[in-house]
Amino acid sequence: MTRKKGTRYTEEQKAEIIKRMMPPNNEAVAKISKEEGKKRPKRFWGTTRTND
Repeated sequence: MTRKKGTRYTEEQKAEIIKRMMPPNNEAVAKISKEEGKKRPKRFWGTTRTND
């Protein structure tokens, strides 16, 4: 099995990105992806946003 090549994020970086996606910030994944240098928007680490 081969490993995917890609950006590795530290736990601190992950926490900061998730914090930006959640209220009260509610930043769009597309915006965060662009700022993080990703070519296209992707979900981060299986997080989902709900409107409960």
